[in-house]
Amino acid sequence: MASEQVGGKAAAVGPATDVYALGAVLYELLTGRPPLKGESAAETLQQVVSQEPVPPSRLNAKVPRDLETICLNCLHKEPGRRYASAAALADDLGRFQNSRPIRARPVGLVERAWRWSRRNPVAAAQVSTALALLGLAIGGGLWLQAQRAERREEKLRQEAQEAREAEAVNDALEKAADLQRRGRWSEARAVFEDV
Repeated sequence: MASEQVGGKAAAVGPATDVYALGAVLYELLTGRPPLKGESAAETLQQVVSQEPVPPSRLNAKVPRDLETICLNCLHKEPGRRYASAAALADDLGRFQNSRPIRARPVGLVERAWRWSRRNPVAAAQVSTALALLGLAIGGGLWLQAQRAERREEKLRQEAQEAREAEAVNDALEKAADLQRRGRWSEARAVFEDV
């Protein structure tokens, strides 16, 4: 039974619902068990609404990836993400059988992570917290490193400025001393006043 049937959404029942049923049959053929099974009928219905089936290749390592993708595409919770019709499903199965690329896209890393986090909310929260703390630690370390580099640059600028000023004073002293030796006292005094 598809999730839209469990939810009582009669308007959503259509060809995609049949595709879900075909996907459930395919899943059982591949793994020897139904996609979702609880202790009771009510628990199974709850799983249909809230859980994703275990990928068939985890239960049967011989299941090819493309066939697994086709099967899981049939079992999407959202009817719009399933095959539009049984004919579209048959077309992809034919493509798989003829070793041609299938039209269903494999589930990507982001979607797998999202599904895992929905199945394991506590572990997902712990992983998220750990990643956030790691990000803060790395960001904080980079910020401290940037601050130290900025302080070093400021110190080097200040030392360069002091060296220029000291050089200017030395040049003025030499010029004033030269003017004094030549007896040009007023000009020597003006050089000292400028410094």
